[in-house]
Amino acid sequence: MKLQDSKNENVTILGVDESDVHEAKIDPTQMAWIMNILSSNYKDKYGIVVQEYASNAWDSHVEAGKTNESILIRMVYLDDADNEKPALQIVDHGVGISPDRIKIFGNYGTSTKRNNNNELGGFGIGSKSGYAYTNSFYVNTTYNGVHYKYLCSKNEKGIPQTTLLSSYEVDESNYSMITFMLKSEVDISRFYDAIYRKTLYFDNVQYDISDTILSYVRQMNYSKNDAFFDLASNTLYNIEGTDFYLLDDNPYGEVHLILGQIPYKLDYNLLGRGSIHLPIGIKVDLNVIKPIPTREDIDYNPESIKLINSKIDELIEYLKNKYREQVSKVYDDFFEYLSILKDYKYSTKKVLIGDITLVLNDYIFDSLKRKIPVYKNL
Repeated sequence: MKLQDSKNENVTILGVDESDVHEAKIDPTQMAWIMNILSSNYKDKYGIVVQEYASNAWDSHVEAGKTNESILIRMVYLDDADNEKPALQIVDHGVGISPDRIKIFGNYGTSTKRNNNNELGGFGIGSKSGYAYTNSFYVNTTYNGVHYKYLCSKNEKGIPQTTLLSSYEVDESNYSMITFMLKSEVDISRFYDAIYRKTLYFDNVQYDISDTILSYVRQMNYSKNDAFFDLASNTLYNIEGTDFYLLDDNPYGEVHLILGQIPYKLDYNLLGRGSIHLPIGIKVDLNVIKPIPTREDIDYNPESIKLINSKIDELIEYLKNKYREQVSKVYDDFFEYLSILKDYKYSTKKVLIGDITLVLNDYIFDSLKRKIPVYKNL
């Protein structure tokens, strides 16, 4: 993600001795404290892990020119200290992580992604977001014929470090795999939900969820009366070449933003308008609107607020026109006509897009005039 340096006006103070000026610094004795703040300042630790490492995987495919290939998100049971534990793995077949780049992977503030808007990262803290969930995780990567296995962990001072565990020559293409051993089985459904919420709009993602994991998720969701979302069968619709997107099953009940490939709930109070209860995503380029550094929300500055509101207004007008077109149509199919007539009878305003029916209940559609549909043989 292309970022601009802050351009604040410099202040020149005349008549002051340089020895009386103290430039702000980071206290090296407080590095563990500062890094802990950076890695723990997340509201959704499950979502941020999936979002950041899936984004890194996708960015690696962009860099390698492999956007036609899928990244892989896997949930399985793995051996860990003679016990099987649930694990989350995120795999890409992009550029791999070189010995030099693994240092950037572990550094706070360092990034290779600030010169273009094709890659999703750029703040230099996302690759460390795993510490929001756990104190250790693994990185396996092949780079130019050598396979490396690293342990990312916190040392006795609480400072994150990356340790090379092994390296050996292999005959395989470049790839990277991040592995998180889940701390408890309860986290299985939490990470499954995070995968669903955070990768809905990714261009190319493949899921490998073991039958044991799926069975557990179904059981947990059933016990809590939650809906089970099937990662493999969800269909994404782009609405007639617009920037608006629909899904068969969408956990976002309101109009939301898609920044790059990441969905964001909108703060309608900051936008100065009422919420719109439709499961539609509005896609916006990263060169137009930026996220905040944690990437858990967007930057609501005056320009972004204006743009988002204009996009919402565009969506509302599109749906109004679609409804007017639908009720003005002369129907050839009698059963389709009866369905529309039924909606009219019960004062329901609906719009059919693809195989998805949207109910226009919000106040913004109150002004739409209702019209009795017409069947050609009546």
